[in-house]
Amino acid sequence: MKHIILIAVLFASSLAFAKKKDLDSDMDALGGNQDLMERANAIDPRNTTRVVQKREVNRDLRLELGASFGTVAGGDPYVDTNNLGARLEFHADPHWSFGARYYHSFNALNSEGKHQFDVFNTATGAPRPDIDYPINSYLGTVSFYPFYGKINFADLSIKQFDIYFLAGGGVVTLDQGTRPTYTAGMGFAFWWSNHWSTRLEGRYQGYQDKFVEDGTSRQMNLTVFTLDIGYLL
Repeated sequence: MKHIILIAVLFASSLAFAKKKDLDSDMDALGGNQDLMERANAIDPRNTTRVVQKREVNRDLRLELGASFGTVAGGDPYVDTNNLGARLEFHADPHWSFGARYYHSFNALNSEGKHQFDVFNTATGAPRPDIDYPINSYLGTVSFYPFYGKINFADLSIKQFDIYFLAGGGVVTLDQGTRPTYTAGMGFAFWWSNHWSTRLEGRYQGYQDKFVEDGTSRQMNLTVFTLDIGYLL
């Protein structure tokens, strides 16, 4: 009886080993585990992983045109300033670009400025408020794009974005004359397509204006926030 049981166990083990060997052969015929996983993922579209290896937007030796609206914080304490701007950007490659910018400034007295001028106009001997507001600016810039990434936009398409840093200089035309100016900042560029982009940018801009009464200068430190729409040619 023991011999019969031993023979039965050996026979069952042989069958199991043969079935495993056949399964391994079938797996090898299908191309291995990696191919099986890829085929399984293809069967169930809900379990897919999208991998983007390269930049979607090619910026090698291309020009970009931009239009912007910006608001200014800081500057003359009696004046509120907003900017409309135009931008021409030459992209040497995905990491570096060189730009030329023009900004036209719109100025209005804030509540404190209106109060000071009301006092000057009505009170005898009241000092005249000193203001020297910007009229327009011309800037040359260089931008560096060290970071970029991709966003799955509502499962419709993959969109590219860049985080960049910029620096530059130029001239600013003030009510009391033209002065040199300099700027530095960073921005976020979101590419809707191979041509259209939106940029959110914050930068520092500095220059010296001039007092009306005695002609002396003072340092102006501005923070400029800009929304820009660009088109890549």
